[in-house]
Order: sequence, then structure tokens, then C-alpha cells
Amino acid sequence: MWSPVVPNPNDIPFCYRTSGGGGGGGGAGGGGGGGNVDRTSTRFMSFNVYYAGLASTWRVEGIVDAIRTADPEIASIQEMWHEKPQILARLNAKENGSRSVTGSGTGTGRRWRFATGGRTETTWDGDILYRDDVWTEVESGLEPYGDRGLNWAVLRRRADGVTVIAMGTHPWCCTNDVAFRVVRDTIIPTIERLQQRHPHPVALMGDFNSDWWRPSGYLLRDGHHGSTRISVSFEDSGGSLKHQSTIGTFPKIDFVYFQNSPATMALGKAAGGKIWCDLPGGSDHCAVTGDVRLFS
Repeated sequence: MWSPVVPNPNDIPFCYRTSGGGGGGGGAGGGGGGGNVDRTSTRFMSFNVYYAGLASTWRVEGIVDAIRTADPEIASIQEMWHEKPQILARLNAKENGSRSVTGSGTGTGRRWRFATGGRTETTWDGDILYRDDVWTEVESGLEPYGDRGLNWAVLRRRADGVTVIAMGTHPWCCTNDVAFRVVRDTIIPTIERLQQRHPHPVALMGDFNSDWWRPSGYLLRDGHHGSTRISVSFEDSGGSLKHQSTIGTFPKIDFVYFQNSPATMALGKAAGGKIWCDLPGGSDHCAVTGDVRLFS
């Protein structure tokens, strides 16, 4: 029976070579300072935080600041293992305005939670992080595939009851578009099962280790590729950024997808995407965000 192997933090796979520690200022302006969020929209984020040395204080503090800078409401965080409680605690401490953290007693009112369903941290997965002051968790889980996993969480907005299914994953690296099989055999069947009992649209996030032009990308966006057809399709919130990179000099492999078919399950109207390549925390990946005006 397969058992998970937590990686050696000193091992750096060859597919993670970077120039300048993940690049600087690339993508769609790469910026900090709160991200200029359109407050009529909801921001989703995919962020591979890179496992090596993640438990160190400087990395935890930097990743927390990166999340707060990009300012999502819902995110998928990849390559996080036993550091999750530490990251969450520091994130909420900074939002709470602890004097020892911020130098003042003024809080933001934001509260963060990780979805709790499934055996997370037993696979390389894409944990779902969300703003608990904005969203409430209805149900969550993990669908394993080998030593990888697809996280999902059904989230309901507190203000108006709008409900979404957030998904995050991280297929294998350097395997000639194994993401195609993951989409066909794991992601789509999981969506179909979930939407039978939770008939709500999906936001799919992750480091797919596969770029925009690979068959898996066409399958997700078009709903078919070659002889393979799937029951749903997605819009790439950052489609205009497809020529940018999210890791070193490699093509963009990190995505935020919004379901757009069938029409009755469309998530909303996409309002733009951004690649963040100057965030703190020492990840070798840039974070990716996508904004959407959710349909009620």
C-alpha cells in the first residue's frame, strides 16, 4: 500500500531551476501593495510556496506577507506540509493586529481558515485557504491520485449565500503533460460527483506543471481535445498572460480557471488576472490571481 513520503527540504528537483529566485517584476506588473482588487469581484489565487526550508521563520513570515499582499478571498496553496498550522497562525496574528507583529493594535477584521476535509498533507496537494470572515465552509475533502491530491471545498458567501466549489491540485512535474490524464480521470469525475449534491460552479487552481499550449490546457478550456471530451469547460482567468512565465524561464504553468460551461454552471464574468513575481517568502514560483464577478 502506498504511503506518503515527506520530501527532504534540502532536495531541489531539476525542474525547479530558476533565475534570480523566481524572477522579479514579471507577468502582469508583478506588484505589491494590495493588488488593486476590484471590490465588485472575488479574487482567487494559486500559489506554489515551494517546500524547501518552508518551516524557517523568514519563509513563513514572507509567505504570510505574500498572501496578504496578493489579497485573495480564496486560494490554493501547493507544496505545504507540516508548516500549515504555523502559516495559518501567523496569517491570523497579523490580521488581528497583534502589537508584537504589526507594532500597533489595529486589526483588519480578516480571518483565515484552511478547508479541513480529507487527509491533507499526506499527498502533494493544493490546500484550500479562504477568508472565513467572508466565506463559510459547507463541505470539503481530498481526492488522492497516487502521491498527489485534488483538494476541494464547497464555500458559501456569508453576505448573500452565493456558493462556489474551490479546487486545488499539483500534478507531477516533468512528465509530458500527465495533467491531461489528471483532468480526464480525476478532476472531471470529482466535479461531476460533487455537482450532483452541490450544484454550484467550480474555480480550479493549481500548479499544473503543464503550460497553456499542452493538450491538458486545451481540454480544460475547450471541453475536448482529440477524441477526448469532458462534461465541463473553463476559462483561463489569465489567458492574456499565457506568454509570461511563473517559474524561471519556463512557460506559465500556474493557473486559475473559472468554470464557464455548461452555461447553468458558469462561475461569473472574469475580471482579469495577474502574475505576482516579486512577492516575499522565497518561493521559486510566482503567484497567480484571477478576479471574477460571481453570478448570483
